[in-house]
Amino acid sequence: MRMDQHAYDWCERRIDVGEADMPQHVPFPSFDALIDPSVLSSLLRRTVRSVATVAVEGADTSTDARFVSVAIDDEPTPSLFLKIVDSDRDWLAMITADDRHRAVTVWSEGVIDRMPPEVDAAVIACADWGDGYAVLMPNLHSELLAPGKPLTVRDFDALLDAMAAMHATFWGIPRSPPKRWGCVRRRHSCPTHRPRGLPSTDIG
Repeated sequence: MRMDQHAYDWCERRIDVGEADMPQHVPFPSFDALIDPSVLSSLLRRTVRSVATVAVEGADTSTDARFVSVAIDDEPTPSLFLKIVDSDRDWLAMITADDRHRAVTVWSEGVIDRMPPEVDAAVIACADWGDGYAVLMPNLHSELLAPGKPLTVRDFDALLDAMAAMHATFWGIPRSPPKRWGCVRRRHSCPTHRPRGLPSTDIG
């Protein structure tokens, strides 16, 4: 399918969305409050009896983010992860002037709730964590693109569909999003690789 056909299809499906239509969320007061079995039961819509957490050592991430695995009811492979969002440790947050914790803001402001089915933001809920936040996410490791693996034509089609669907969904949002969203400014949007000389961070 040609790119212009993608654009045509999604213009036909355009939906006007206003800021007032977006639900608001408040981060849980603590990491412990978020992973309480009764809270997880409500969030996951299933019965959770026990929870075990383990800091993930040497996590292979592009931003030096820290992760904590969350295993439910003694499952052998953790079905959840907590990503620790800390602007002082995340180099990508540093170089894009992320002083509002965008990963949490788009959830708390209801932006993620309005994402179309083609876009899975993989965020369940968030909680306060020291000077930053903890983002609860499903374990999607098996669905991630392997490092060094080239994208296929099918992958590109899926990306185009997802981007078109997202733009169509938010068609009615003002050209300039509210400042409280902390969106990436144009002058900060180019860096994509960790700068040389920036010290890496360890879990601790």
